[in-house]
Amino acid sequence: MTLRIASVGEQAIEGSPVTIRVTQPDGTKKTQTTPIPSADGKTPDGQGELHSATVERFTDRFKIANPATVGACLVEAYMDAAIGGDSIRVKPQVV
Repeated sequence: MTLRIASVGEQAIEGSPVTIRVTQPDGTKKTQTTPIPSADGKTPDGQGELHSATVERFTDRFKIANPATVGACLVEAYMDAAIGGDSIRVKPQVV
């Protein structure tokens, strides 16, 4: 799974943790943190930087009981207050 993070502030966010909580359709929850990597591009308007925080082995790391249900999981991700505290709640797009 890859989280696309846009940084538009002046403060560097590389290395800061992003906390990810996954709730499976049966209500089982698991929370993990991963560091925000260096920027890998600019925002479309050129005003900020884009970061791709990739979670390898998503189904193993979050103990997804049935990999066929990944698209029905709820993914919540949030950053520390020190870098803005932004958050998101989404259903993952399975490709």
